[in-house]
Amino acid sequence: MFNATRPPDMTDSTEDDPGLVRLVVRGSTLTISGELDASNSDALSKAINELAPGDRTVVTTSVSFIDCAALSTLMSAARACRTAGSRLVLSRPSWAVERLVELTDATELFSIQR
Repeated sequence: MFNATRPPDMTDSTEDDPGLVRLVVRGSTLTISGELDASNSDALSKAINELAPGDRTVVTTSVSFIDCAALSTLMSAARACRTAGSRLVLSRPSWAVERLVELTDATELFSIQR
């Protein structure tokens, strides 16, 4: 779970508690591990907004779970990037992320790098 008293890149995640999420912002890349859901969608949105302008990359290799609230956040960010003339790249999506993107027919919103 995201702890609102810390910046998103300091959110704890451990193997003992897979319900936590870790969001690490470096330049135009956001690396995520753990579970993405409604409880941390706001933190996800804030982390995406901290990314450098231009094309933005979200690495989701270590995302073990994603719900529709988190996907909606990613979709909104992808639309905002498109409006600004850039793109949101999902890099090395985990099975959970790729599956939900496909099930919701949202693949056209993202550039996906496998």
